[in-house]
Amino acid sequence: MRFLFYLLVATCFISFLGSCQKMPNDGVPFYLKIDNVSVSGGNTQNITDVWVQANSTNLGAYELPCNFPVLEQNAVHFTVSAGVWQSGQSDTRVTYPFYLPDTFTINATPGLKYSRALQFKYVPAALFSFNEDFENGTDYSNMPQSASLDTNNQYGNHCGVITVNSVDSNVVATQVNAQAFSITQGSEVWLEVDYKCTVPFWIGFNSIYSNETNPYEVLLLLPRTNWSKVYIKLTDLMGQAHADKYTLFFNAIKPVGYDGGGNVYLDNIKVVHF
Repeated sequence: MRFLFYLLVATCFISFLGSCQKMPNDGVPFYLKIDNVSVSGGNTQNITDVWVQANSTNLGAYELPCNFPVLEQNAVHFTVSAGVWQSGQSDTRVTYPFYLPDTFTINATPGLKYSRALQFKYVPAALFSFNEDFENGTDYSNMPQSASLDTNNQYGNHCGVITVNSVDSNVVATQVNAQAFSITQGSEVWLEVDYKCTVPFWIGFNSIYSNETNPYEVLLLLPRTNWSKVYIKLTDLMGQAHADKYTLFFNAIKPVGYDGGGNVYLDNIKVVHF
C-alpha cells in the first residue's frame, strides 16, 4: 500500500515537471545597456528612469544609467518609456505622459551585450499653452532677460533672472495677464522648468475667474548651483481651481537671517497639457 502511495506521488511529480515551461534561453540572458537619452523638440530633459517592455514581457523600471538582463532571443521588440521624478521628488517616479516611448528591435543572441541611446519626443497630442525660452524678451514682471554675455546662460543666449537684495524679503515675478492661458477642465497638465538659484523660490500659479485672482503655491525649490530641470504635475490643483485662465509666478525668497541677496535663474518654461 505504501509502495502504491509513493508511486502515485512520483508519478504526479514527474507529470508536474513535464508541465513546467522550460526557462527561456536555458536561463542565459543577453544584456542591454542604456546610458544616453535625449528628447527631440526639447533642448533639455531630466529623464531619470526607463520603464522597459521586451516583446510581451514587462521588465520593470531601471534608474539611468542601467545595464539589465533580458531572457529573450532573436528579434526582440522593445518599448521603453521615459520616467521622471514628479515635482522633483525621488520617491515619486512616474512615466512622463508627454513623451512618446522609444521603440526598437534588437536581433539578440544570448550571452552578448548591446547598447542603445534612446530618443524620445513629445506626443503629437501635446499642447503647449506657454513656452518661454527668454530669447525674445520676457513675459514676466520682476524677471528681466539676462544679458547675452551672462555666464549663467546655458540654453541659448538668455534666461530669466529674479534678484533679491539685502533689503528684500522676497520678490515675486508674475506672468503678465496678456500671456494668461486657458486649460480645458479635466486635462492632464504639467509644468516644465529649468532652473538654478542661490536663494529658495516658490513655483506657483494664479487662477483667474471673472475679476477674482487666487494664488496657488505649488513647489518650493532650494538653492542649486547647477542647472536642473523639474517636472511639476498641476492636474489636480488646476482641476480644483476651475478657473477661466491662469498665469504662472515665481517667488524668490531671502532666507531669514541672511544679510546678502541672491538670484534665481529660469529657462525653458513650458505648460504642457492634452
